[in-house]
Amino acid sequence: MANWLVQQGARYLILLSKRGLTEKVKPAVEALQQSGTKVSVIAADVAELTDMERVWQQIQAEGHPLKGIIHGAGVAGGFDVIEELTPEAWEAVLRPKVKGGWNLHQLCEKENLDFFVCFSSIASVWGFRGQAHYAAANQFLDGLMHYRSSLGLPGLAINWGPWAGESMRTAEAQELLDQIGVEALPPELVVSALEHLISADQVQVTVSRNDWSRFKAMYALKRPRPLLELIATPTEEVETKTDITPSLLQRLEAVTETQRREVLRQALQEEVARVLGLSMTNKPGLEEGFFELGMDSLMAVELQNRLSKLLGMNLSSTLTFDFPNIEKLEKYLINQHLVAVGLFQTETDKDEQKSDSLETNLLAEIEQSSDQELESSIDQILESIIN
Repeated sequence: MANWLVQQGARYLILLSKRGLTEKVKPAVEALQQSGTKVSVIAADVAELTDMERVWQQIQAEGHPLKGIIHGAGVAGGFDVIEELTPEAWEAVLRPKVKGGWNLHQLCEKENLDFFVCFSSIASVWGFRGQAHYAAANQFLDGLMHYRSSLGLPGLAINWGPWAGESMRTAEAQELLDQIGVEALPPELVVSALEHLISADQVQVTVSRNDWSRFKAMYALKRPRPLLELIATPTEEVETKTDITPSLLQRLEAVTETQRREVLRQALQEEVARVLGLSMTNKPGLEEGFFELGMDSLMAVELQNRLSKLLGMNLSSTLTFDFPNIEKLEKYLINQHLVAVGLFQTETDKDEQKSDSLETNLLAEIEQSSDQELESSIDQILESIIN
């Protein structure tokens, strides 16, 4: 980030760190200085007002106008349900973003800044399981930038997705992100986005590289997500394994109607077995629950994607939760999807077809009867009514 600021023409940089100038960052600072930029690395805690007042005094003493601030401090914290988060955990995560952000705002409120950028997170946009404290900390920064905007002051919150090589991200967090389809942002994309946004007339912008079909399916598993419904997902983004051939619709069309239910049932059993890693000789029974057999949320999404591809239909992301065994899933697909394309008939259709067949047979019998036979039949009917 410092390199980019120098490339943009910055000639005076102040970098804040709790540890100050360490041996690890010293070569990078020296490289910046060789370009003609004066770089000061100050040991200061952005969340400590006394530290920041000292920094402000140094800035004023040097006589260079302060033109921009990038607030990137933060602690991700661990993954715990909100009831198990301790006060210490809340303090550790909230402190750098909340106290730090507010200290910077107070100290620079009268400064003629060109920009004030806070590095927020996607956690405050759609939330992360087990990271209520981190989402809250970043939500404060989002709100602070909107507050500054209401005062006519520059302010931009960028809700970043994960950065490639980011040290703040734990292995647990990376595993979760991989599961839900959130990819790391390469450095060149981060710089490009910042370069575009820093001069844009925006207050809050999300920058994330997502596999939206996977991400939306995961986030909407248990309940609707109105925000994500605004994001269109191209049908070609539905990822499925290459062994899904031929189309199940084609297979159903190729057999008689009486055979279709069995073909559909076998196909569903095979797909569930593949997702669960079962052998084809150990396919699930009609009433065996998918989740009792070991299916998890990721597998549920995979099954929904596979069936969507097989049927060429946009099936609900909650499909396997709503219909969690073969029998219920089969009935749902027939009644809600396959009847509509003419592959199956409803019970009403069957009754009407049977009634039409009876009427046709009766008319045929009447046409083949003689007048005497018809008169005899009518007399029998009248007699049964009278008696």
